[in-house]
Amino acid sequence: MNKTIIRVIVVGLVILLFIPSLTIAKDKEKEDNIYWKIIHYKVDETKVDSLKILEEKYYKPIIAEAIKMGLLLESVLLIRETGNEYNVVVINKYPSWAAIEKIRDWEIAHKAIEPDKKKRDAVNEAYEWVFDGSKDAYSNLYYEATDY
Repeated sequence: MNKTIIRVIVVGLVILLFIPSLTIAKDKEKEDNIYWKIIHYKVDETKVDSLKILEEKYYKPIIAEAIKMGLLLESVLLIRETGNEYNVVVINKYPSWAAIEKIRDWEIAHKAIEPDKKKRDAVNEAYEWVFDGSKDAYSNLYYEATDY
């Protein structure tokens, strides 16, 4: 079975198990909550190979650094083919609202692993190219309800 399909199934099951304890984060910005951010993109098939290279070379090290810095608990990036485009889903688990605010653009973690601003800018431009024109991009933010 394809690794991507297995990832999608596992993440789906995890999300389903947490639905009773997850609440859409509207006006609650409590520091003691754990937050989940789920972002969905549609990426053209001509750009997905570049995304996979970026994932291995930059996304995974940046995520590892963010976890080491205490700004992220875990993250997964799922890529699934749907005809001539791909669904890309990013699921991030944050330890607090402050962590979300601090890591908003990932620059703090990226800078820690790549001090050269020109190189960071080139990586950011590559990501912008991949996601440029991404149809139906949207995100949702949830928090784990402690008083459910």
